[in-house]
Amino acid sequence: MDHSWDQAVPALFIGGSYCKNWSDVGRAFEWMVDLRRRGIGWKEAERQLRAYMATENWGAQHIEAQVDKAREGMKPWLLD
Repeated sequence: MDHSWDQAVPALFIGGSYCKNWSDVGRAFEWMVDLRRRGIGWKEAERQLRAYMATENWGAQHIEAQVDKAREGMKPWLLD
């Protein structure tokens, strides 16, 4: 299992949900800006999110719901 993700990723899931509160949204925005600066697109961001969530032993439905939330807010602003 892949255990590589940016340091910012775990802080996006405080309370077990992606961007559960406004401070999480701010961290997600900062991470997205950093991804863009580094030329990293949605596919890699999604891989990192999934890798982190898999280590938390969350169920498949919960992971898909969290990826959907992240995709909605991030994918339009990232490459690929």
